[in-house]
Amino acid sequence: MLIDPVALADILLAVALTPVEVSGLGRVERNGRTYSIAPDIVVFRQTCSMGGTQFDETAHANWVHEMMRSGNGELINKHRLWWHSHVYHGSVFSSTDDAQMERLAGTPDEWWLRLVANKYGKFSLCLDKFKPHRQTEEIKKIGFTSPTGKEHMRGLMLERKERMRREIAEKVVVFEPDQIELILLEIFK
Repeated sequence: MLIDPVALADILLAVALTPVEVSGLGRVERNGRTYSIAPDIVVFRQTCSMGGTQFDETAHANWVHEMMRSGNGELINKHRLWWHSHVYHGSVFSSTDDAQMERLAGTPDEWWLRLVANKYGKFSLCLDKFKPHRQTEEIKKIGFTSPTGKEHMRGLMLERKERMRREIAEKVVVFEPDQIELILLEIFK
C-alpha cells in the first residue's frame, strides 16, 4: 500500500482544520496487489458534526457531471478511497463507518480503501473487498509513492495549508446542535 505525500498532507490538513468530522474521496490506482493513493483528494460540499459527515448529493452529482464533461469520466470509478476523521477519538473504524462503506461501495464485486484519521496525526487504513463476500483487511504497512521525510511533509503541509483552509471554509457546513438541548434530551428521555 502506497500513499502520495500530497494526498496524506491534504487529508491530515482537512482533519486538523475542521473542528468536527470531515470526509472525502481519493483516487486509487491498482496494479495487481499494489494499491497507490494518488494526490488528488476530493472534498465535497458536506454537512459535518462531531458524530459524522454527510456529502451534499448535488455537489457529488455535479462533480460526476464535471468529470464527464471534462473528459475524465474514466477517473470517477478510480475514486475508491473514502477518508474521514474522528476528530480527537481513536483512529479505528466504527460500525457507522462500516455502514457508510456499504452505501458507498455500490456493486458487490468492488473493492474500496478507507482511511480514518484524527487530530493527533494517527490514521488507519483498510481494504474492503466485496466479492465473493465482504472481507476487511487492515493495512499495517503503508509506504509513500516517493521518498518523503518529516521535513518534506512539514513543507508540503505548510505550502498547502491555506488552500485547504479555503476549501474547508467553502465546502464544510458545521452542524453543532445546541448543547443545552442535547443535555435536556439526555436527562428527560
